[in-house]
Amino acid sequence: MKKFILFLVSILFFSCTSDNEVEAVTDYCNEQVVDFYSNDVLNYRNIKNNAIVVEFDFNVTDKKITETLTDLNLFKLPLNNEGVLSSIYINVFSTKNTKMVLCYFKEGSLSCEKLNNYINQIQSIDDVSRVQKLYQGNSVYSVVKEGNYIEVKLNTESDLINLENIASQHGFVVTEYKPFSSETEGLIYYLMDESDEKSVIEMSQILSESISYQYIKPFIISFQQ
Repeated sequence: MKKFILFLVSILFFSCTSDNEVEAVTDYCNEQVVDFYSNDVLNYRNIKNNAIVVEFDFNVTDKKITETLTDLNLFKLPLNNEGVLSSIYINVFSTKNTKMVLCYFKEGSLSCEKLNNYINQIQSIDDVSRVQKLYQGNSVYSVVKEGNYIEVKLNTESDLINLENIASQHGFVVTEYKPFSSETEGLIYYLMDESDEKSVIEMSQILSESISYQYIKPFIISFQQ
């Protein structure tokens, strides 16, 4: 229950560093992404290059997750007295209800090329559901990852047809209800990735080039270290 509440309030406290080690988020790749589009104003975030998030299918045991990550010999892994990872959390913002681990590389900061190579390597493991990059947080001790929906405010109701067409072409579902709540607001719509396999960052860029809008905002999950 405690882990569930932590996710619901989006204030998450976990890492693959030791319990008494606090690691400031200062290392970034030379790549950037846009997490907000509005009236030709773009908000950029840097990609973190010494950590990633690895998600596993929900039915994979914590012991198996620990063995898989240990065998890679890439990460600093905090283990409990039973030799099992103490930082495995249920991702309640996932339609697949995956288990998630934030992992720091032993090597420290990586080149963008090496980071991408490691991600591809880990993604090919059978039990791994998804591997995601981390992005610059709102403070030195926070990072963020992509969620599975995008919030879009249109200029007029007539823009909705175009939004629905673009969303359908890329496998997203449009709803007027805010995910995880029953809220609605005029001209604001949400594009859901029900597969939990697509990038809302990349889809937001596609939307910015394809529709008329007031703003586009991919949902991101914040991690407090």
